[in-house]
Amino acid sequence: MPQDITFNKQIITAKALFIGTRIDIKPFCKLDMFMVSPLFFSYGKNGFITLFKYGSMVLFNLSPEEEITFLDEIKPYVSHAFETPTIEQEHIIKNENECDGHGANGIIVKDWNLERLLTIAEILSRSAVLSYYEIIISNNFEKIDPITENLSRGRMCRGLGRKILKQMGNTLAIERQMIGQVEINEKPEILWESPEIEPLYIRLAGEFELSERTSALRYKLNLLYRAAETMSGLLQDKRTLHVEWYIVFLILFEIIMSLSEKIFGL
Repeated sequence: MPQDITFNKQIITAKALFIGTRIDIKPFCKLDMFMVSPLFFSYGKNGFITLFKYGSMVLFNLSPEEEITFLDEIKPYVSHAFETPTIEQEHIIKNENECDGHGANGIIVKDWNLERLLTIAEILSRSAVLSYYEIIISNNFEKIDPITENLSRGRMCRGLGRKILKQMGNTLAIERQMIGQVEINEKPEILWESPEIEPLYIRLAGEFELSERTSALRYKLNLLYRAAETMSGLLQDKRTLHVEWYIVFLILFEIIMSLSEKIFGL
């Protein structure tokens, strides 16, 4: 049986890292695990780890040395590891005289237990995922800025068709990854099993603006896709116009040749 969740101090650190597109959690299923989905187990002297299959982890009360050791251990089981993980870090403060929630110095809990730590892990993990895609989408906007600037001036840059296809592909890939990895607004399983912990989840979700950030990302994804579609339509119009001019030139050429034959024939 796993040990109880206790800490020998009133304040601990929780650190979420979004490290890749997927984590194979099977090798970390041990006798000292508390839960399987997400996987929650003890680690080191007095630490705990939560692993999410979609590529995120949350480390509770791990020393810097223990963190480095575990990150080395998990490397072989991470698919498409990111060069720079996205990190979300918070202090967790135990205070029996206050309600569970978020204070000026960090997250406040009335007691240490599995339900509270899992709820915090869900919030920090989802926030780290959102931070990653906020950066990715911001970079995509920066890439299309020069293209849209040229189009606004009536200029078509070289290789526009390839750039548009790449942009549309990137947008669809981001959308697929977000939906396939984690549904940010979906209710965590722990809340179905322990509904009394839902107020903590609601307060933290509001503090980290999970719903608002998700809506903003989806809006930006839609803008990116619409921008790519618009550029694609402009490119198609230009190609159609070129074809029409080719046809006009061919007709004129035919007329000139016909007239020449008649003139010289006379």
